Amino acid sequence: MSLEDRCVRKVYKPIPKTQHRPVGISVYSAIKAPKIPFKRRFNFKKANWEKYTDELETQVKNIVPIPKNYDAFIKLVKRTSCKHIPRGCQQHYISGLNDEAKDIMTKYTEEYSKEPFSEVTAEIGERLR
Repeated sequence: MSLEDRCVRKVYKPIPKTQHRPVGISVYSAIKAPKIPFKRRFNFKKANWEKYTDELETQVKNIVPIPKNYDAFIKLVKRTSCKHIPRGCQQHYISGLNDEAKDIMTKYTEEYSKEPFSEVTAEIGERLR
């Protein structure tokens, strides 16, 4: 991927009382972490199952078991889950690296810190794909 492929140019609104229009350029890294949908997920390993069970069993006794109360039951389960099961989210996913890719990534990081736009940096970045 060349430097040109990693750049995005944007022309902004004109400066008042002049004919000049500012131009902004964004340069992106050769390696991009794939974006995954923002979705909160329950972390079941860290859940406090004893408190969850106790509270749910205590509260469910207050709901009469008829089809009309199904929504109330669902709300109870959701509310109790949010209290006792921690939630988190992951926006970017970076897949695991094998030993060869790890070495290439180290070289790429070193070269990028020295000269981000050099041909050597771009070539090493291409090998990571």
